[in-house]
This record gives sequence, structure tokens and C-alpha cells, in this order.
Amino acid sequence: EEPSSLRVPTMKIRAAIRTFIVVSAAACGLIAVVNKIHLRVALEDSTSSDIPVFSPTTEQTSQVLADDYACYFKSDNFNDMVQSCCRSLYIPPTAQSLLPLNLAVGPPQHPASKGFPEGTRFRYMVGNRNEIVFDGANADSVAFLNRYFGFNIATTNEQSSFQRQEHAELLGDPDVNNKNLAGLDTVILSALPLIIGPDPAITGVNISTLPPGSAVLYADSDRRPRVAAAFVAPYCETTDPTGALNQGLPMKVAPGSCPQAEALGMACSCGRLVFFGFPLGIGARNHWASSFVGLDSLAAAACA
Repeated sequence: EEPSSLRVPTMKIRAAIRTFIVVSAAACGLIAVVNKIHLRVALEDSTSSDIPVFSPTTEQTSQVLADDYACYFKSDNFNDMVQSCCRSLYIPPTAQSLLPLNLAVGPPQHPASKGFPEGTRFRYMVGNRNEIVFDGANADSVAFLNRYFGFNIATTNEQSSFQRQEHAELLGDPDVNNKNLAGLDTVILSALPLIIGPDPAITGVNISTLPPGSAVLYADSDRRPRVAAAFVAPYCETTDPTGALNQGLPMKVAPGSCPQAEALGMACSCGRLVFFGFPLGIGARNHWASSFVGLDSLAAAACA
């Protein structure tokens, strides 16, 4: 039995221990409740209705290799997209320097629906009323455009801030089909900042080297712009049903020449190439009216 002199202190200690246990349990319960609240909020945020169906963030975290992109562009699956209409192929920033630059571009082979050689597929696709969106484009992206679309776009080393254009400025060809730009000027541009840069990571191109009919979206100056950090370039193709021209295979044509080609009984159709020389981030959400598909999700298992 405890000595009487120790009985009271011992009882106090035991009572204090019981109190500590009760308080600790309550605290743990509170932490658990808080954690549940945080988890519930996170889950609610992740399923919020304003999150787009397609997430470029997901695209950027995938581990897709250069070989995967090459395999996909050579695949029947990509050729099926080439032959279809009204798709937007989204190329994320992580893919820009991994795009193949060695696919053969000629001579084009019959039938065009087979898409041979594979380097012709890109222009066949865009000429068939589709578009390719380059997000976080760089010098390799420009090399891709020049090789597969016959452009001569030149990058610049000029460091500047770039201002969003209130109205996309059409260059060179006043007869370009403006409906190819419908929605891009008002919807997508409105979701992007008024001014970007200066930032050495921004890729700018010499405006004077853009294809006729291009629309500058971000420029280094409002009055006399020389460098564009974002632009839209139309690409049009026509075919001669008689086979007399280019053996009936698709031919590149200036957007303003489509009416003349159609007057000769030659079908003409256009798509567009959308170039952002900086990562879009949240602005890359699916504001496009056409079907928006991510390259990484298509190419991830292409070589399997």
C-alpha cells in the first residue's frame, strides 16, 4: 500500500495523465477532421466543372520519348487523323524538341490517302481543315514548320516584351479565309495576359518571314512590330481532279488563290498552324471549337 504522504500526489499525477490522454485524443480527432475537410476540398476542386476535359498539365508530366513521337507519326492511327477533318492536335512544351525532323517529304506517292512518304502527312492533315497547336514552341518547332510545310520562318535573338494584339493582324494576303481565325482572336487571346516578357525563354520569329495571310497574336510593338511571339499561319491545299497537275496529288496553294483554283474545278481547303513561343499554362484550355487532342496521350504507346 502507498504511504499516505504519497497518495495525494500520485492521484494528481494519474488525473493529469487521464486529462492528457483525453486532450490528445480530442486533438487527434480534430486533426483527422481537418484532414478529411482538406481531402474533401481537394476532391471537390479536382472534379470542379470548370476544369477542362483535356489538361495540358497532364500532358507535360508524361514520359514520352522522341521514338514514340516518330512511331506515332508513321502509324495508321495518325494517318486516320490526317484523313479526317476538324481536329486540333495539341503539342505540349515538352515535345517541341523531340519532334522528328527526318521524315521524308518527297516524292509524294499514290494514293494520297496512304500518306507516303510520312513527311507529307503533316501538310495533308492541316490542308484537310485541321490544325496543329504548338504550345511553348522553340527553334525546333520552327524547323519542323519549315521542313514539313515549306516555310522559311526565321527566329530572332531579340529580347523584348510582347503585347497581345487587340485584333489579329493579317499579313500580306487580304483574301485569307478569316473564319479560320474566328474565335481565336476573341476567346483564346482574352484568356492570355496583355503583356509577356521580356524573358529569354520566349521564342520570337521575324514577322517579315511569316507565310502570307498569317495573323500575329503577340508582337514586340503596336505600331511597327518586327517580332512575333505568337501567330497563326493558314495552310491550304488543292487537288486537280484531272490528274494533270501533280498527278492529282494535293498541292500547296496560297490562301488567297483558293477562289481561282475552285473556279477551275479544283477542290481547295485550309487549316491552320497555331504557334505560341511561350508556355500557355491555363490559357491552353480547350477554347477550340474543334476536337482537341493531345499528342502525348496518342504517342505514349505508339512503339509498343
